[in-house]
Amino acid sequence: MQLPGTPDFLPLEPQSLLDHLWAGAAKGMQPPTGRAAALVGECINDRHPVVKGKSLIAYPNRDGLPQEKWLACLQGLTVREKDRVILMRPTNWPEPVIVGVLCGVGDEPPPPRRSGPMVRIEENQTVAISGPDGQPLVEISQGESGPVIHLLEPDVEIQTPGKLRIAARSIELKARQGDLSIEANGDVSIRGDMVRLN
Repeated sequence: MQLPGTPDFLPLEPQSLLDHLWAGAAKGMQPPTGRAAALVGECINDRHPVVKGKSLIAYPNRDGLPQEKWLACLQGLTVREKDRVILMRPTNWPEPVIVGVLCGVGDEPPPPRRSGPMVRIEENQTVAISGPDGQPLVEISQGESGPVIHLLEPDVEIQTPGKLRIAARSIELKARQGDLSIEANGDVSIRGDMVRLN
């Protein structure tokens, strides 16, 4: 018996959402008009020319025919090209909304690199990074022969859990005061056309 004013469907439990999707796809089930429904689509373009946060998604319409449409996503959700996304069609909204991104459903190439925010400095200007107490930590400036990175703390440590590689046309290590110490738990190898000592 249905109580007056209650909807004729019940919300899906989170653990049964994918089961519902696969069962519906196997039966050729199409989203009924006027009801909330879940769909799986694919992102074709993740950059709307005007509106930030919308992505072009390919997904089946109510007749099962393919269509492409710019759809909004949940705030904070990152959608990239070729992502498989979960779409929900709220009962009081005219189009589906992107609510999640699937993973582990096929070969997913790494996303292409994009240019991020850029800071342009004028002559004699610097870019500084400060700690939570306002103490300057790093400063970047333009030198005569290229960019100069100043580490402003007297003691600096570089750590990595893996291998640290430094590559350049030529490398100079110079201690302005004090000794130069090299320490390793294994062998130390020095290779070159000629190794000069003193």
